[in-house]
Amino acid sequence: MKCSDCSSLLLRRLDGRLDEPERNALDDHLAECAGCRDAAAAQKEVASALGSRPEAAVGSAFGERVSQRLARESGWFGLADWKWLSVRLAPITALLLVAAGVAVEREWSQAAPSASLSSAVETAATGAGDRVPVTSILWQPDVETESLVVTVLAAPADATIGRSADER
Repeated sequence: MKCSDCSSLLLRRLDGRLDEPERNALDDHLAECAGCRDAAAAQKEVASALGSRPEAAVGSAFGERVSQRLARESGWFGLADWKWLSVRLAPITALLLVAAGVAVEREWSQAAPSASLSSAVETAATGAGDRVPVTSILWQPDVETESLVVTVLAAPADATIGRSADER
């Protein structure tokens, strides 16, 4: 054990909060170190002197005077009271978040192209020469229900079909 570890253990020993292994390690160190023995004796004297003093009667106004003095002397550090800030600034924070969301949405909607997904897929499917993917049938306006069902159930995903001359 080092002397620096000893000081916190000395205080805990005076309070009776040391477990047996810590107490044994402290006793071993005190047997070898005269400086720590002196510190232990001094702490024991201070603890006994403080323990022998009668408890002071404190008036009910004492707590309020201490609170007022702390408030006066804290100065601008009182502004760093996060509980105060979080409660009072929450509505402002919510308003700023809503305003930022509206601004981002407006910017995004102005920058985004107006083409729909179905028109993009149809354009890609019909621009592939004479052969198009089977799934392009899903975006054609005049397709019979039976053709759609057969396509969805039976056609492989990467299959292609030929386009007729009037579709090109």
